[in-house]
Amino acid sequence: MGRVVQVPERAQRIISLVPSQTELLYDLGLGERVVGITKFCVHPETWFKTKHRVGGTKKVDMDKVRALKPDLIIGNKEENERRDIQALEQEFPVWMSDVRDLPGALDMIARVGVLTGTQRQAADIVTRIEQGFADLRPLDPPRTEKHFAELNMICPGTPIRVVDGELFSWYGSRLLRSPAYFNGLVG
Repeated sequence: MGRVVQVPERAQRIISLVPSQTELLYDLGLGERVVGITKFCVHPETWFKTKHRVGGTKKVDMDKVRALKPDLIIGNKEENERRDIQALEQEFPVWMSDVRDLPGALDMIARVGVLTGTQRQAADIVTRIEQGFADLRPLDPPRTEKHFAELNMICPGTPIRVVDGELFSWYGSRLLRSPAYFNGLVG
């Protein structure tokens, strides 16, 4: 996001302010190094039950963050409130992602790997996601032109996409599950 963030070589007290990035930290094997998550970080369930919660994605509890003494906070431009992030940046290293598409998601995964010293694990996740999407077989959609015409009458000029939003909006390692989901839709 255009700024330099100084983090320890191996951050030991990480807080995640984004559900999809929390799941990524889990898949990177960061276990005890993640000390705080938001109340919306419900995956993995074991972390939801055991990690300290620091408020929500839109309203971070600064006192709870301070109590955890993080050496790295991970957030997202779209998910978190600018005023919260600016306040956190005054006291802690804060790294922000700005994911807009699949290549951006893969880049974010690689960057989090660098930040956390888990480059190999991150590279493996990226490779598996790329392969999973490359292996998707193209099929005709189950919707007909009639369906799209009806939707265009209701929402003129709006592009129409019908999918499970969690598999797109959770842009971290959840993307590993997306190809199987897409293949299962037609299968």
